[in-house]
Amino acid sequence: MLPAGARNRRIEFQRAHHVKSPLGPKVPAEWQHVQMAWAAVSYGRAEERRNAAAEGASAAATFRVLSSAALRALRETDCRILMDGQAWNVTAITPVNGRNFELEFTAIAAKG
Repeated sequence: MLPAGARNRRIEFQRAHHVKSPLGPKVPAEWQHVQMAWAAVSYGRAEERRNAAAEGASAAATFRVLSSAALRALRETDCRILMDGQAWNVTAITPVNGRNFELEFTAIAAKG
């Protein structure tokens, strides 16, 4: 487990709130707050850079946070991270060392 001082960036987790379109499919309407957390942020590991390049993104990062029930309930398909006004689209969520004390969220910087 990381020491508390290593988690030195304040981030916000958000979940997409979907509504049913009159035409049938669900469409994301807005992002809703899930939880604030302190994170250790590392940028651009080799695999993350390759994935970001494949998706046309300019930056990739890993956010390591203490686990909570709210964060464990998130899925890659419907969550994002806000840090310093920048939205990050989550591509993977992994328990650190296979346990639920800490979670790593891999994300790419959202364009636009």
